[in-house]
Amino acid sequence: MKNVLLALLAVCFASAHAVELDSAAKRYRVSFDTPSHGWPLNEPFSLPLQLSSRNGPGLPNDLSIDVDASMPAHRHGAALVPLVRRTGPQQFRVDGLLFHMSGAWRIKLTLTSGSLVDEVVLHAHVD
Repeated sequence: MKNVLLALLAVCFASAHAVELDSAAKRYRVSFDTPSHGWPLNEPFSLPLQLSSRNGPGLPNDLSIDVDASMPAHRHGAALVPLVRRTGPQQFRVDGLLFHMSGAWRIKLTLTSGSLVDEVVLHAHVD
């Protein structure tokens, strides 16, 4: 069953398509496009994100986003520390992502505003 799920993930990410994910506490929705030629291996890349509030028209002014990429099966993180930059009112770009091994990766976005912390987890399979 696990191999079937991984195969389906690989097919899903083989061509670009839009992905929308809600945060764990349902405060935010993150949208992004998967890379058109699959997730790159051993090549730094950027990931543009669109972020919207589920509780109002705009994002909090003090919103910060931290990013952590890891391979849960191997119990280690990525070789680079990604940086997030705001590029528009609801647009962000994560720079410095690097998948240095093939396999299942997890990108965790931690969204903090004041004392409220929420997260979104993106899953990627790199061939």
